Amino acid sequence: MKGLVAILATLVLSVGVLDAQIEVNTSHAAAVRALAHDPAHHHLISGGEDGKVKVWDIETGMIRRSAQISHLPVHAIAVHPHERQVAVVHSDGRRKFTLTVWDWGRDQELYRHTLAEVPIFLDYSPQGTFLVYTQADFNSLRFLAAQSGRPLPYLRRGFGIVTFATVASSEERIMTYIASTGTITYWEVASGRQLQTASTRPGIDSLAVLENRRFAAGRLNDELIVVDILDGTIRDRYPIENLRQVTVNRANGEIAAVSRSGEQVEIAYFTFDRGRLNRTYRTTPAFPPSVTEVALHGDTLHVANVEGALYRYTVGQRLGRVIAENRVQPITGLASTAGAVHLSTSRQILSMTSDLFGGEEIPLERVERLNVTRRTNPLRGSVGLSTIVQGVPSTETVVLWDSSGRDPVISTYDPATALVRELPLDEHRSLRSFRVADGHLLLLHNNNSLRQVRLDDLQTVFSYTAEGMETAVTVDDALVIGKSRLNPFDSSLVRIDTRTGETVRIDSDTFLVFDMVYDASARLLYTLGLQQTDRGVRTIVTVHRGENFQNRRVIQSYDGEDLDATIALDTRTGHLFTTLGREGVQIWDGRRTVALPTMPHVPRELHITERHLFAVNRDGSLSVWSMRRREPLMNVYLFSDGEWAVLTTDGHYFVPGATAERHLSFNPVSERDARRRTLQDFRLQLPTGRNPGV
Repeated sequence: MKGLVAILATLVLSVGVLDAQIEVNTSHAAAVRALAHDPAHHHLISGGEDGKVKVWDIETGMIRRSAQISHLPVHAIAVHPHERQVAVVHSDGRRKFTLTVWDWGRDQELYRHTLAEVPIFLDYSPQGTFLVYTQADFNSLRFLAAQSGRPLPYLRRGFGIVTFATVASSEERIMTYIASTGTITYWEVASGRQLQTASTRPGIDSLAVLENRRFAAGRLNDELIVVDILDGTIRDRYPIENLRQVTVNRANGEIAAVSRSGEQVEIAYFTFDRGRLNRTYRTTPAFPPSVTEVALHGDTLHVANVEGALYRYTVGQRLGRVIAENRVQPITGLASTAGAVHLSTSRQILSMTSDLFGGEEIPLERVERLNVTRRTNPLRGSVGLSTIVQGVPSTETVVLWDSSGRDPVISTYDPATALVRELPLDEHRSLRSFRVADGHLLLLHNNNSLRQVRLDDLQTVFSYTAEGMETAVTVDDALVIGKSRLNPFDSSLVRIDTRTGETVRIDSDTFLVFDMVYDASARLLYTLGLQQTDRGVRTIVTVHRGENFQNRRVIQSYDGEDLDATIALDTRTGHLFTTLGREGVQIWDGRRTVALPTMPHVPRELHITERHLFAVNRDGSLSVWSMRRREPLMNVYLFSDGEWAVLTTDGHYFVPGATAERHLSFNPVSERDARRRTLQDFRLQLPTGRNPGV
C-alpha cells in the first residue's frame, strides 16, 4: 500500500497566453497507422487509430506536439517540405472520409475537406505550393492550395484513375501512372497540356521515385522492380516473397523492401546502379510483434506497432530501442464523494481530496489543499466505481466492481482506510451495469437477468429475465428496460410494473437502446440507441414524454454506430450531456444543443457533480470542466508506473514529485523561450516539496 499526501497552499498562475506547451510523453493509445519523417525539422510524425497525430524529436524521442485531429482513425500523412505542416486523412473506412491540414508549429487546424474515399495517393509538391491527391474516379487528380485549402483549377479533365503521381521540382509538370492500363503520362500542371506518354506494366503499386527522378522502384506482385518512368521499360526486378511495401531513403537513395508473413516482418535493402538492383546484405532487425508501419531516413529506421509503441533502429544493427510507448494507465471508473474524486485503474485506486472539489467552486489560484492517496486495487480488470448515498444524515459509500464481467463480486471501498468489504448479496453473477436509484441497486447481469436490490437490507425485491437487455432505469414504481429488438413486432423499450409484473411496450424508432437516463422532475426519458435508415445505421439521442413515453423526438444524431457514447443528466438544471459523435461533449438544454469547449481527447463516460463535469476519455485520461462557467479546467493522467500528473488548460501542471516529471515535455515556441524557460517554470509548486510515499 502506498500513500501520497500533499498540501497545495499557493498556486501562482501566469497572466495571459503562455509561449510554451506542456505535453505528456506518451505514445498512441491504439495502433499506429501512419508514420512519416519530416527531414526539414528532423522530426518523426505518427498517426494512430486513436485519431491523434504526434510529432516526435528523432534524436531524443521526446514528444513535441500532439493533436486530437479526429475521433476516427488516421490512415495517411503527408509532410510539408518546409513548413511545420502535415496533411492528415482520417476515416471510419465506410462513410466518413476527411482530409485535415494541421499546422503543428502553431497547433492550429488550417482547413479540412470532406472526401469521397481514402485517397489512393497524397503528397505535397516539392516547394510546398500545393497538395495533390488522387481518388478512384475518372477525374482522379485533385489540387489544393497548401496554405488555404482552396481547390486549384489544374487538370480538371478526366483521363483515368491515377494511382501514383510525382511533381517536378519546378512544380510546372506532373507525371501520373494509371495502374489499370500501365500508362505513364507527363502533363503541364497549369495548362493541363499533355507533354509525353509511355506504356509500362499495369498493376505496379507502392511506387517511389529514385534520387535521379528518371527511375522509380515499386512492387509488381511479389517482385521488386525498377521502372524507367520516361519510356516505361522495366530495368530490373528482384523476387521477394510476401512483398508489401517499397520505399526510397530520401537521405541516400537506397531502396527498402518490406515483406510480411503473418506477424513476421522483414526488410531488405537495395541500391540501383548501372541499371541493376544490388542487394546490400545487412543484419535483419529484431522487430517487435505486430508491426504496423515503418519509416526510413538515412541510417535510422523507425517502426510502429499495433500497441501504439515506436521503435528506433540503426540500419545494419539487429537490436533497436523503444522511443515511445503508451505510458497512460487507463482510468476505468470514477466516483465522487464530498470534496473528493476517486479514480480506478486495473492496478490502483487514486483519491483526490481538495477544496477544489467542494461545494463552492473556486478558481485554481485559490486552491488551498490537495490530498492524494493511492491504494492497490483489490480487483483486477476494468474496475468500475459508483457512489451510494443513503440514510439521514446521508452517508456516502464508494462501490467497486469488475465491469469486464470476470469477477462477479461487488464491494464497498473506504478511501480513508482502504478497507474493502464484499456486499453480502444473495447472488453473485457477472455484472454488465450497476445503477443506484431511489434506495435500490439496479443490477444487470450479462444481457439476460435484471435485479432490483433494496439498499437497507440488500435483499432482491424484483427480478426479471429476458434476452438482449442493455440498460435499465427506475421510473416511479416501474422499470424501463433498453434492449435489442428481437423481431419486427418487438420494441427496444419496455416498461415493467414492479408491483404487478405487467410489461408494456414503449414505441421506439431504434432497434437497440444501450443507454438511458430519467429526469424525474420533468418526467422525461432520454434514450441512446441505434436506428436503421435508408443510408445505413445512425446513433440517436431521443427524448420521450407522455403517459407511456409515447411522444418522442430525436434531439441529436450521428451517422454511424457509436456504441461507446454515453448520456448523463444534470438533475439540478435538467440539462442532458452526451458524448455522441466523439467530437466532444454536447449539452441539450430542452431547446437546442450546444457544445462544450473541446479538450485534446475523445470523451466517453461522463460524470456530473454540483461544480464539475468529468469525462473519462477514450485514451484513458480524465478531463474536467467547470459546470458554472462551462469552461475546461484540466486533464488528469495516471501512468503505468503509478505516478500521476494534472495539466491545467492555461499551460501549467502539478505532479506528486520530480519522478513524475519525466512523463512531461516542455515545448517552447521560440528560441528565446527555450533559452529563458524550463519545464519546472510551469509547475504549480507544492510547498511541502517531495511527497512522501509508503
